[in-house]
Amino acid sequence: MALLDKNFVAGGVYFIVMYEDYDLCIPAIQTLIFVESTISATGRLKHFFRDISAGKDAQGFHVHEEQVDDLLLNWQGLMETLNSCFARVIHKNETGKAL
Repeated sequence: MALLDKNFVAGGVYFIVMYEDYDLCIPAIQTLIFVESTISATGRLKHFFRDISAGKDAQGFHVHEEQVDDLLLNWQGLMETLNSCFARVIHKNETGKAL
């Protein structure tokens, strides 16, 4: 699931979803606040985010433009990802097998 709009808004909320299991049934959600976009010395566009679980004064991290589609989700993308996860959980609970 890709981020639907790459026009990041300062203070906007974005997400990264990882999974704690091979069946993709236990999601771990990282919540991020967008800070700014910059151009690196090599000319690459990078987006700076702060992880809310690390506190307001914590160091953030950059996501390069070419990583955005594979990594970041907006609210709609998060909900679609969690709905897919929920479908996998239901299937596994009903059949005993992963999708």
